[in-house]
Amino acid sequence: MPLKSEDRKYCVYIHSTLDKGENNYVFYVGMGVYPSRPYSKTGRNARWRSISLKYGLRVEVVFKDLTKDEAYAKEIELIALYRNAGCNLCNIEDGGKIFNYSAVKT
Repeated sequence: MPLKSEDRKYCVYIHSTLDKGENNYVFYVGMGVYPSRPYSKTGRNARWRSISLKYGLRVEVVFKDLTKDEAYAKEIELIALYRNAGCNLCNIEDGGKIFNYSAVKT
């Protein structure tokens, strides 16, 4: 069965700090419905809020027009990539379908 356009409403995005040079530091990788979730400041943990308030917020949508499962897979991939590169991400989990909301400290 072919996918409907509304099935491809998900995106994967990164949040980085604002910097006038080339030193934008990636501090969060997420997935959600495009275009609202990448730019939303609600439902974020205390560390995310602290970093974005102190250093500013730059949003980059890396992938869009994805199904939910495609977005989950890309989110897992990017979280692993940035963590392996030494980024200290605000992500509590490794991405994907399972999210432990009880682990969030607001």
